[in-house]
Amino acid sequence: MNDFGKRIVSLLLIALIAVLSAACGKSDDKTYSADISTAESTSQTQGDDELQEKLEKKMKEYGFSGVFRVSKNGKVICEGANGSFHFDSGDPITLDNLFPIASVSKQFCAACILLLREEGKLDLSNTLDKYYPEYARAKDITLSQMLSMRSGITDYVSNGAQFDSYIQYDFSENATEKGNHQAVRDWIFAQPLLFEPGESFSYSDSNYFLLAEIVERLSGKSYGEVLRERIFRPLGMNDTGVAEEFARSERMVPPVDDGTSHKEIYTIGATFGNGGIITTAADMDKWLTSLREYTILSEDCIREMTTDYSPEAHYGYGICVNTDGSLSHEGGADSYASFAYTIPEKGYNLFIVTNYADAAFSEMVHEIMNDTL
Repeated sequence: MNDFGKRIVSLLLIALIAVLSAACGKSDDKTYSADISTAESTSQTQGDDELQEKLEKKMKEYGFSGVFRVSKNGKVICEGANGSFHFDSGDPITLDNLFPIASVSKQFCAACILLLREEGKLDLSNTLDKYYPEYARAKDITLSQMLSMRSGITDYVSNGAQFDSYIQYDFSENATEKGNHQAVRDWIFAQPLLFEPGESFSYSDSNYFLLAEIVERLSGKSYGEVLRERIFRPLGMNDTGVAEEFARSERMVPPVDDGTSHKEIYTIGATFGNGGIITTAADMDKWLTSLREYTILSEDCIREMTTDYSPEAHYGYGICVNTDGSLSHEGGADSYASFAYTIPEKGYNLFIVTNYADAAFSEMVHEIMNDTL
């Protein structure tokens, strides 16, 4: 995730918690819909109607382009879509449209690693030389340190490297997933560690890129197949897949073209366990629900995944562990920004994604927090 995306969604964390409290703190027997283009309210109080009108007005004013969904205990409380599929014209964005979730993908990779551990195929104390003997520092780094961002491995996305400087950027047959993975791996292994493993925290996409490769090696299947068989299909996430499968889907909302090349989403193999999942708001709701219902991972695994291993960063395994007991993660790639948030003890889930994460989007979120709610 780039620094711009992090700034955008750090604001979302504050504002959307306010949204969750104000818009969703209603009686459990009511539903709230804010699909801007087709919304029809049922069993709402007058307060719900007023909030819906305010949110619609603010989103239209700022040209919000994206979708959001909030649920409690499996019931949708709020969900909405706004903007055009092609930003300047065309059909409206709908709740069924696909969006990349970028770094929110990391929690799925962590789940795959924990599932393999449950099968006895790995131990989190395994060092990286078991899988990459060619890496000079591999014997010093454990899988647990990679999952918790305490490995010291340099981030191949956000530490000054440019995609086209080390990944073959070519939409032709010459650009293969295997070749681009090798290019990323070679770049990672050539960098010095930022610190000795275990001594500190540093957010690094490189950890989850390598972890996804390990999933493939130990399962004997592609990472996408593992996700589909072990997570997506069991949860009924039928509209979710990896970028190599879904990036060219007619249902995926394209990034807003700001005159620069969009490389993270469309470069085959450029994003992997660190940020390669494309999905819908409804499917993300199913995943967030599974974290409290232990549908995919056992209670012990969830507890391990949501332990705060770095008090300075509040990070578990692929997910942020907030001091109030909530779990969250943000994502950013190209012009997209996404945010996933859940309060397991209260049964709340929230997901929001945009394909136009610009300054106006940030301003809109501030105004919703300060003026509307």
